[in-house]
Amino acid sequence: MARKTAIDYGKEYAGLIEKTEALEARIKARAEALCKANPKAPIGMGAVGREFEKFGKLTTLRYIAIIMNIEKHLADQHPHQQQSLFN
Repeated sequence: MARKTAIDYGKEYAGLIEKTEALEARIKARAEALCKANPKAPIGMGAVGREFEKFGKLTTLRYIAIIMNIEKHLADQHPHQQQSLFN
């Protein structure tokens, strides 16, 4: 196997950046979709889903936290709670 050159590393890095940006876009789209579908669900920061747009650009970790908050809210609202077998 030949040793990698700077050009090889540059191409690999550019590919990773492209994949990262695509993932971030999917995460943001999912957070927006959940907020629109559940306008009264708490998203953290003392806000609910319908107030999502007022925050502007957030970090990817914040979008993930919003998704987690809404998913937890929806799970708590469901009358049949899933039980864990191994806890």
